[in-house]
Amino acid sequence: MNTDKLKYAVTLAKTKSLSKAAAELFMTQPALTKSINKLEEELGTKLFNRTTIPISMTYAGEYFVTRAEKILEMQNDLAKQMEDISHAKKGRLTIGMTASRSEGYLPFVLPAFRKAYPNIELKVLEGDYSYLEAQLENQMADLLLMAMPINLKSFEYQLLMEEEVFLVMSEKNPLVKGLDLSHNSVANPLILSPEQLDGVPMTAMIRGSGMRRIIDDILDSYNIHCPITMETASVDAAYKMAAANIGVAFIPRSIITTNFPKWLPIICRIGHTPVTRKNVICYRKGSHLTQNEQDFIQLMRSLVQGNCPKFRIPSQEEFEYVRGHMETMADLQYWLNHMQE
Repeated sequence: MNTDKLKYAVTLAKTKSLSKAAAELFMTQPALTKSINKLEEELGTKLFNRTTIPISMTYAGEYFVTRAEKILEMQNDLAKQMEDISHAKKGRLTIGMTASRSEGYLPFVLPAFRKAYPNIELKVLEGDYSYLEAQLENQMADLLLMAMPINLKSFEYQLLMEEEVFLVMSEKNPLVKGLDLSHNSVANPLILSPEQLDGVPMTAMIRGSGMRRIIDDILDSYNIHCPITMETASVDAAYKMAAANIGVAFIPRSIITTNFPKWLPIICRIGHTPVTRKNVICYRKGSHLTQNEQDFIQLMRSLVQGNCPKFRIPSQEEFEYVRGHMETMADLQYWLNHMQE
């Protein structure tokens, strides 16, 4: 019995669907069915009851899958440990992240990583949180770049950065009409009460994304009733729509930093207590971290702690300068040229 068959059984047990399991394993459904049938013949017992919807496990199947998972985890850890011994600074690293996070991180991470580790192939998997967590559980990914909350039963994590989540809106929004906003910045946000947001149209990330989990938590905890009139998979798109007066949006500070000074909406905080999100790198609980994985984590820490333009926080003076000179494109172009010097 080879370990591929163990992986087939474990994946089928988790997805409870031959078609979904085949898709995750990148094989055809007939090929997967044939492999499962052969495995059951080898063992002399049925592992799955395929007459039920969804597919269920027999008692023998539950026993087999539990131990198969342990064998696969041991095999994966052994392979990583041997890689550390025989292929230091070589090999492949598979990182999972959402498309929005990929758009924001990769232009900064890839060049730095390839320069430091030219012999390591970096592969990126993109998808929503449910897909990424499944890839990590099934050992198709080594590390995930995510924001809390995550599945702490299956994963461990290391904190990269904690950042505030702000509410942003256009200066044309009725909520800020007539206010002096010349000093508005991430260090000096406009304070709004939860009641002021009731009924205000909002742009939010699609369900299943990490940022949507945070948005839903904020709305629930403050008992805010705002209609979500637009959904997007991109945090960057939500930010720019809010800046263009298409609803309001909850946005992490790094998105404001990345788009500064081209896009600069009004930055608000709900109440006086900041809401934050934790950006983390997570991996399977109890798994061995290879040297390559540890090096990647260290590089990410270095980037988010200030060695990357994306995470640099503009000063209060810079915010005020831009707010005072956004009237003409000439002033904006002057600022952009100044920033590039």
